[in-house]
Amino acid sequence: MRSVVPRPKQAKNALASLQAKRSDLQRFVFDILVQKVIWQEDENLDLTRANYPMPFTDSALRAAKRIDHETV
Repeated sequence: MRSVVPRPKQAKNALASLQAKRSDLQRFVFDILVQKVIWQEDENLDLTRANYPMPFTDSALRAAKRIDHETV
């Protein structure tokens, strides 16, 4: 299986060099992803790790809209 990272060895080396300079590399990388608008500050990483689809289906959005209108 081919890696989705174009140059995985270079990416790992870059992260290793950053890790030597940062006490919390995980937070540093998270902040970069937020700054680049790849993730949001409140990203649900559990859903991301589980490969759960993020966009809701049209039927789910319609159901949520009906529930919202029923409670108001």
